[in-house]
Amino acid sequence: MSSGDQPAEHRPALPSSLARGILGLPGRASRRAGRMRPRWRATSMAVLVILVAGSAAAAASLAGRQRDDAAAQRAQTAAMAAATTEIGQILSYDYRDLNADLARAASDTTGEFNGQFGVLSGQLIGPAAAQEHVVTKATVPDASVISSTGGEVVVLLFVDQSTTNKTQKKAQQNVSQVRVTMENVGGRWLVEQFQAL
Repeated sequence: MSSGDQPAEHRPALPSSLARGILGLPGRASRRAGRMRPRWRATSMAVLVILVAGSAAAAASLAGRQRDDAAAQRAQTAAMAAATTEIGQILSYDYRDLNADLARAASDTTGEFNGQFGVLSGQLIGPAAAQEHVVTKATVPDASVISSTGGEVVVLLFVDQSTTNKTQKKAQQNVSQVRVTMENVGGRWLVEQFQAL
């Protein structure tokens, strides 16, 4: 037996606390590993829930924005169509049916322009049309939305107007541009402001 080999009974004994610590390592490690797996699972689940909730919120926000954009687009389309029809009616009248034409035109207006049109038709358009036998027909070949905010849409319209009177039998053609503000009143788009350009 070499000097390095000592009988087992002569080997120094390990302190009992150290021995218990070393012998207990595999059990503690396995228990710790067993405890960590569920913790990681819980953390992963929490992260997944946050990601899913965030994605759902983003999707809902995007869907809401798309609904708002679609509603705004529908409003602009409806306002532009109404402006095209109503401006054609407001700028068209026949001295032979003047009262009905001006009443129809007035029903297409609201707010500030309603008052202005009442004065204009009563003091200028009506008397001149009756006296001069004016017949004027307006059409709107093109229109474009300039801006839109809430219940108001501003529209630019290109107007072709053909006019005759008792001294001008051949129709006189006039091309103009008007800018109108359309307001939604009870679900109907009406002319609230009118500006010739």
